[in-house]
Amino acid sequence: MKRSKNIISNQISVEQITQCCNDDLKHFMRHFFQLEFNWLRNAYTTFKDFDKYIILIYLINMTLKTYNKHFHNISFEDFYKSNSIEIEKISVIELVKELSITKETARRKLNELSKTQIISRDRKKVVLVNPFKFQKPEGNIKELAKFLKCISMKLKKIYGLDDYEEEEFIKLIKKNYTQYWHNFLNFQL
Repeated sequence: MKRSKNIISNQISVEQITQCCNDDLKHFMRHFFQLEFNWLRNAYTTFKDFDKYIILIYLINMTLKTYNKHFHNISFEDFYKSNSIEIEKISVIELVKELSITKETARRKLNELSKTQIISRDRKKVVLVNPFKFQKPEGNIKELAKFLKCISMKLKKIYGLDDYEEEEFIKLIKKNYTQYWHNFLNFQL
């Protein structure tokens, strides 16, 4: 589908998108709950331990945050080529504060992740050792694309905007993976 040139005055605001969703909340919530259900199911089934998965996701998201802070965009394919991710500074107190878990739980889960060699720790420095066999969100990207397609269709009806196909959203997310997924994980955490 040929896209029209983006003009700033034609851009839609966050408030307009929010209003669009609120006007047909039942329709959007069905898609949103499906997205959330699949994400939570994957989160639990990975380790059969939600806290451990959330810590792993938090560590990955710290990396995405750093990339975005330095305007370093990495595609899905390039991000998952790496066998490890280094996170320079992390403290148990930071995990406790950010994830609303107890200090004992944070320490225990970090130790479990170390024992299974998912992470390697040296004081506050953490290296995620091939975390991608546990966290590669192909299905979640498809669910997010379905949700965005749903919103896109409604925006087309109300504002006459171009709507995007699900595959176009998947391509956009994968091309700009570190930006999109950082925002998605911030929402989840």
